Amino acid sequence: MAFTVGSIFITKRSKLWNVNWAQRTLVLSSASIGSIFGAIIPAYFAGELIGSTFKQDFVENYLYGPKTILGGLLLGFFFVAVTKRIFHIKEETSDDFVLGTCALMFIGRIGCFFQHCCYGIIVPHYFGVDFGDGNPRFPVQLLEAAYVGFLFFLFRKLEKQDRFHDQRFFLFFVAYGIGRFILEFFRENLATTFLFLGFYQWLAIGVICVGLYQIVKKSNVFRAKCTSFFNSLNDM
Repeated sequence: MAFTVGSIFITKRSKLWNVNWAQRTLVLSSASIGSIFGAIIPAYFAGELIGSTFKQDFVENYLYGPKTILGGLLLGFFFVAVTKRIFHIKEETSDDFVLGTCALMFIGRIGCFFQHCCYGIIVPHYFGVDFGDGNPRFPVQLLEAAYVGFLFFLFRKLEKQDRFHDQRFFLFFVAYGIGRFILEFFRENLATTFLFLGFYQWLAIGVICVGLYQIVKKSNVFRAKCTSFFNSLNDM
């Protein structure tokens, strides 16, 4: 359901792109394929899950195995970027993925709460929820859903005001990456820890870095400063 709702948002916005049907299909398909592989592959290499949760069949892995939206964001973006470069698609499409991605993630985290997965650390019983193991746990899924819901309305407002054009998707990368990095301290750690940070916190840092790099890359001010700097070198 989450994927369907997110796809409806994104497909509807894609009709505004100045591209033909084949190009639109290529971009949307590459985003879907990249996000699917990106959601599965990092979870497979997260550590303790290897060989225990995963099945042999890829479809079963996708339906029933662990997944991470962080990997889906990264590989989905990478697949679209590569596809656009290969097929020489110049249209800026990133902004139109923001609201659909937020809707997908919001519904997904609500689903996590009711399916008793992605649960939080053990906390005092008066503000914890028993997800089936007899321990009161912090409902971090609902907190993340609330945060993503806030981001949905924030970026909807930025879109209506046409602010941060062609940068909103990468601002979302930064905002979600920071929020997810913090929330991981309240989530039960089921993956590898490296340098005192969990596997998914390192993925969150990767999302933040990609977002920041793309924001700087697309910034007119940054490009203008670089142009001025190199022009001054040529005049020397």
